[in-house]
Amino acid sequence: MTSFILSCSLFLISVFAVTDAETCAIQNISTWTGIFQPQDYPQPYKPNMDCYWLVQVSQGNRIELNFRDFAMDAVPIEEAGNCPNDYVAVIEGSFGSTDVIRRLCGSNQLPSNQSTIVSSSNSLLVHMHTDSVNGNRGFVARHQ
Repeated sequence: MTSFILSCSLFLISVFAVTDAETCAIQNISTWTGIFQPQDYPQPYKPNMDCYWLVQVSQGNRIELNFRDFAMDAVPIEEAGNCPNDYVAVIEGSFGSTDVIRRLCGSNQLPSNQSTIVSSSNSLLVHMHTDSVNGNRGFVARHQ
C-alpha cells in the first residue's frame, strides 16, 4: 500500500510517496543450537521486509551457521550476481557492524561452499531483505 504526504510551504509543494514496509520483530537467539526461519516459511515471504536474527553464544565461542533450505527471489543462484533484490546477509558481530561475511540470494540449492558459515566471534547477525516484488519461501538455518 502506498500513501502520499503533501506538504506546502509558501509556494513550494512537495509530494512524497511512502510505501508501507513490513516489519519483523528482531529475534534474539541465545541457545547453543537451534533452527530459525522467516515466520511464514515455507509460504512465500512478504514484500518490503527487513528481518533480523541475532545469534549470540558465550564469549570465547564461535557460531556455525548452516542453511538447510534456501530460496530467495525467483532467480537461479548462478544468475543472482551481487543480490540486488531479495537477499540474506550474514554479518559478523551485532547491530552496527558492517562486516558482511556473505550475502546470499537466488532460488536453487546453495553450493556446499556457501551453505555453511563459521563466525570468528560469538555473535552473528542474519539480515533478510525483500524488495517490492513477489517472494519465495525464504530459508531454514541451523546454528550451533
